[in-house]
Amino acid sequence: MKVKIASIKKNRYEDGPGIRTTIFFQGCNVKCRGCHNERIQDIRYGKEYEERWIHIHDKEYTGVSYNCIGIELKEKLSELKEVLEEMEIEDALDYIFQVIVNLTNDQSGGIGFINIDSDLAEFVEEISEEKLITKIRRLYKNLNLPLRNGYEKAYVSFNLGLDTSENGRKVTRCFLKAFEYGEILNGLPFVFPNIIFKVKKGINFDLGDKNYDLFSLATRVTGKRMNPTYFNCDSVLVKDIDEKKVGIMGCRTLVAKNVNGEEGALKRGNIASISINLPKIAKENTNLNYFYKKLNEICEESKDILIQKYKALCKLEIDNFRYILENNFYENSEESINNNDMEKSFKNGTLSIGFIGLAECVSYLVNEEISLEMIENNLELSKEILKFMRKKTDEWTIQYSLNFSVLATPGEGISGRFCEDEETKEFYTNSFHIPVYLKLDAFRKLELESKFVEYCNGGSISYIEFSTPVLHNSEAVMDVVRYGILNGINYLGINFPLDYCENCKTTGIFEESCSCCGSREIKRLRRVSGYLSYKETLKGGKKAEEKVRKFHLK
Repeated sequence: MKVKIASIKKNRYEDGPGIRTTIFFQGCNVKCRGCHNERIQDIRYGKEYEERWIHIHDKEYTGVSYNCIGIELKEKLSELKEVLEEMEIEDALDYIFQVIVNLTNDQSGGIGFINIDSDLAEFVEEISEEKLITKIRRLYKNLNLPLRNGYEKAYVSFNLGLDTSENGRKVTRCFLKAFEYGEILNGLPFVFPNIIFKVKKGINFDLGDKNYDLFSLATRVTGKRMNPTYFNCDSVLVKDIDEKKVGIMGCRTLVAKNVNGEEGALKRGNIASISINLPKIAKENTNLNYFYKKLNEICEESKDILIQKYKALCKLEIDNFRYILENNFYENSEESINNNDMEKSFKNGTLSIGFIGLAECVSYLVNEEISLEMIENNLELSKEILKFMRKKTDEWTIQYSLNFSVLATPGEGISGRFCEDEETKEFYTNSFHIPVYLKLDAFRKLELESKFVEYCNGGSISYIEFSTPVLHNSEAVMDVVRYGILNGINYLGINFPLDYCENCKTTGIFEESCSCCGSREIKRLRRVSGYLSYKETLKGGKKAEEKVRKFHLK
């Protein structure tokens, strides 16, 4: 429910017995003569307020579509090659682009190609790497056009790095170098797609592994462009699943276990998500018994909403999903068509409950200011909160035969909106992250955040902030990524400021103007959630967060 608030006055005694907080609502149609506060009569003024225990993501898609999907096109491309008299790599890339255009307007979230290296391996034998890189750069350029309804770009992730065939290795090499080179005409950085390097011991993790050279190349590209990010195929969440079947859908979404069918990310995705405002619960009452009682209540409410969204989606006619079904992009596509029943497919998806502000939540519960010492001293309490949520979702998974999960929410918009009733805070911390304004080194940050990974089976990411692009020290990126993987981090990204001059096309870090030509036409690329974005597009909590971030490596 939304209302208009004229003002909130704390610690007042004149409005009734005792000390109280008084809320003045906007809008009054009585209009008494001599009213001492006429300004609150007009409903047009005041601040819109919504009680923010939870946030229902993509509410406008309820009963319309699902969130994200993980696909593999190897089989489909092979079928097309058999049908067509001639099919080359350019045709395969064109087909991938068309799949992206169709899917991105049928769903609300990301598209994850789980093994793009294997998908394209059979098409690259005859083409030189130089020409292949050029064609991939054209694909990337097209993916930075507004392809989604609402004039948005497509949220696309390419997972790669595991194919050890010469052709598969060639695809990985060229996808990485294409991102490193940037746009064809001017070499400017790409914002999309999200490139994800899948790390697996015995394949690419150690010196001597067949694809270790590709891992090394990936860290070089990351040091220049912030992509790729790194997915740990040996993490506690996916270690028992075939590494070719797991990957990331978007900025961090993980789809792994499945009580209704095949495990892994292929032909599955997240159906719907809700995020819980943890600090709000703790702030209302710091008693732990009350906290868990309230958290349980909100979790149950969230579960009911997710089931409602799921059932509404399953009631839709299969014609609404004709494209994904006829192309066998979703599990049990044929069964859904034959039975005119979308639940045959969607029961394989996930329903996720996320959370914002674990650090702030614990701070309120223990009545201490946020500090590194506070976080370290209360790790067990932090874990217990997430363990509580994970226990709930595991129970629901059994009870309802649906795949419930806990998601470490990105919080693009809600990190700021969730704390709007606080006078001293502009944002809450993403999921279980160590607050961005605390000083600590990269390795300690990864050690601490790794404690929470096992509870977030719906996906999580950890970030390390570098002070500058790492153009000539990819070893530093390699050291950080390897340390994160060895400590159980599920998914890892490297961030740093990346500016470029639109006039002379120079990249670097600029203050007001370009250090080479003096132009003030500067684009500033940042990552505050899973995807890259321009600094000038950041709003609310994310804008405030970017300003106070501390570097973990200089």
